[in-house]
Amino acid sequence: MILKWIQHWDTWWTRPVPPHSLALIRIIFGLYLLWYWALHLPRAELLFSTSGLVVPMFPELAGTWLHSFFLPLSPVWTWVIYLSVLPCILLFTLGWDMRTNALIIALYFLYYYQLSFHMYPNTYNRLYFFLLIVLAFSGADRVYSLRMQYEHGSWDAWQEVSIWPLRLIAIQITATFTGVSYQKLWLPMWQQGEAMSYPLIGCWGSPIAYWIVRQNWSFVFYEIDTKILKFVQCAMPICFWIPKLRLIGLVAAGLFLVMVSTILTIWWFLILIPCFIVFLPPEQIAKTCQLKSGSTNRKIRLDD
Repeated sequence: MILKWIQHWDTWWTRPVPPHSLALIRIIFGLYLLWYWALHLPRAELLFSTSGLVVPMFPELAGTWLHSFFLPLSPVWTWVIYLSVLPCILLFTLGWDMRTNALIIALYFLYYYQLSFHMYPNTYNRLYFFLLIVLAFSGADRVYSLRMQYEHGSWDAWQEVSIWPLRLIAIQITATFTGVSYQKLWLPMWQQGEAMSYPLIGCWGSPIAYWIVRQNWSFVFYEIDTKILKFVQCAMPICFWIPKLRLIGLVAAGLFLVMVSTILTIWWFLILIPCFIVFLPPEQIAKTCQLKSGSTNRKIRLDD
């Protein structure tokens, strides 16, 4: 019995699977990073250079040899460094020398985090960093990549990878939703309707949020919404792992992120929606990709 459980555990964590799920995450996440990096272009000097408003984590390093690594630089060097990451993101997205480029981008995230991003609520930046590290060692470039095109002459050629990166991403997504959801059960502000009503008129409120407030609905409306939200949010991470309820949980989570994005303009977590693919069987994803593309998806042995 013990050996059987060990075998199941090993299969769950390390069995070889098609890489299509990871490749799709790599491509979508890479495109998202290109857009995210371009979005900060107008504010690069303000956020990261000596001519901006920068409060680094380690100001005591001023005047030491570590200055260039932990403190803001001149605007010229800030632009040189900031723009140099764009080719790395593009190559990561295309699947060329993916590991090296993913680690370079991750180092950039660490640099900008301690330089400026640490001053703001930035769970999303930590999620981006986590995804980069996992993808760097995942084999996400073993299909739909320039690597496979160069080594095997086909964009659709693929090699099996271990399932562990998919499991790690799935666990992280579950932990993120669980932490955000279950804290609402005991936090004082979530025991009535304040937490649902006040953000609508705060700095994150969108035109849709302002329209909701102008309806002047009874406070009971917000209290009911709070109870419904807490129930749905607490149920979602459980549903992720129950096959019969998985689709309901993933759709509910996707709708929740879209609503947060449109009502409160907190759009940074939308990248989690394509990552929900990690909860689906990778063999099913590979088969679907093959049918959609009309390709034979030629499998390449690891020793070829």
